[in-house]
Amino acid sequence: MRQLRKKQAGFTLIESIVVLSVAVLMLSFPVINIEPVYKQLEEEWFFNELESQLQAMQTFAMVSGSLSLITILPSSREIKFENSSLPSHPLNRRIKLPDDFQLLNKESQTFHFAGTSGNISEALTIRFVVNGRRRDITMQLGSGRYLISD
Repeated sequence: MRQLRKKQAGFTLIESIVVLSVAVLMLSFPVINIEPVYKQLEEEWFFNELESQLQAMQTFAMVSGSLSLITILPSSREIKFENSSLPSHPLNRRIKLPDDFQLLNKESQTFHFAGTSGNISEALTIRFVVNGRRRDITMQLGSGRYLISD
């Protein structure tokens, strides 16, 4: 007895290439538009981290009674946070500026939150250019509060 082979139907090479090219085209749409969203998220992440670190340093100064120092270092593109009495404290750290960020402050500046009161030592504005637009963080003298402007 012989087995009869049935003719198997399948896609031709051209049909397979057309289907794959359409799939690649449809999958590439989200990748094309992701860069502006990524830059916006990076900007929000940086300012949230900076705000959180400033609040933590101010709170630590009030609770511990020691100075919390914040130094802006334009040459190394970072902002340094340190506690004057505890050099190995976990809040002591440096925040690097992302590549698209530019500090408009040209000189290094240091200010501090006073122990027990949390008041800031001087009125200070940190100026950035982020994705082609200017953003300022203004520290208000006395209160230790700050404003982030667009």
